[in-house]
Amino acid sequence: MDRTAKMHQKLGGFDLKHKSVVPLPTYMVKKNERILGLNSYQRLHYWLLNQCKKDYREKLGDWHMALPKFKTLKIKYTIYFKTKRKKDLDNYTAPLHKFMCDYLVENGVIPEDDYTIVTGFSSEFGGIDDNYAIVELKGEEELTQDKAFNAIVEGMKILKWGEDESKQE
Repeated sequence: MDRTAKMHQKLGGFDLKHKSVVPLPTYMVKKNERILGLNSYQRLHYWLLNQCKKDYREKLGDWHMALPKFKTLKIKYTIYFKTKRKKDLDNYTAPLHKFMCDYLVENGVIPEDDYTIVTGFSSEFGGIDDNYAIVELKGEEELTQDKAFNAIVEGMKILKWGEDESKQE
């Protein structure tokens, strides 16, 4: 890796990954908790949908505190279901993605959830286990003042080392 690439990496120019296990959004029907899918999402009353969103924010809690602020973001969902019953993966990814992006915006992890910031997402079936998803956030991290200072100090070391390496060759 050349000097410029090392400096770029230290300044946060390369993609960073953050992986976590999160619950799937749910709603209640006659004291039974059900996974929120696209079909139920479209049919539920707006008040109940808002309650689902609030409950999901509470389930995620302070997860955003462990995340950096992103300039751009790609999200990968690996979804696990409790039963062997075949399900349409897209039906469960859509509400999860909607609630996840809203959560990230509300907590300042990303400024907006439009296509210039959230540049893509994907989902895959993980297997039979319990109802949850593994969320992998990959993107370009925003540079904070502390990180900028540390990167400049590290960059000076890299430049110095780079000069030493060029003298040795």
